[in-house]
Amino acid sequence: YNDGQIVRTWTQRGTIHVVNAKDVQWMTKLCATKTLSSFTKRKEYLDINDHQYDLALWYLQEYLSSWPKLRKDIGLYLEQSGISIQAGLLYNILCYAGSSGLIVQWPIIDEKQAFVLTSQRIKTTTTVSDTDAVRELCLRYFTSHGPATIEDLQRWSGLGKTLLKQWI
Repeated sequence: YNDGQIVRTWTQRGTIHVVNAKDVQWMTKLCATKTLSSFTKRKEYLDINDHQYDLALWYLQEYLSSWPKLRKDIGLYLEQSGISIQAGLLYNILCYAGSSGLIVQWPIIDEKQAFVLTSQRIKTTTTVSDTDAVRELCLRYFTSHGPATIEDLQRWSGLGKTLLKQWI
């Protein structure tokens, strides 16, 4: 973890996973679509509009451009920039940014997870076609979680059963 071979990020279901840094981009692209679509309802619940959310992401990207920052420092920076982080909004901003592939958690600073722009941390990625990505995810899941069912894989990945059945 400390040398950056693995990172923590939201590759699927809005849940933080530990992932090989080289696999973050294809796994996030494959699995985070459903998570990203759920943010429409989250924004309504948090009473924040698209412009405010986009502005928060812009400030996050600007702040992280000067390397890793702790969550508490990100929250302070957003508040100082006029972005309210009440009622779980900071977590939602970070989750959205991770699910979009913008950020990952790395390194540990003062025994706490820090955040960094994905582009700063991950320089080498595994390129996997969309078709091969589903096959690779299935192979990795059943290799590491067996015995397991397609329903288990569906819950874990957030992907649809029809898509997954093509590869099982």
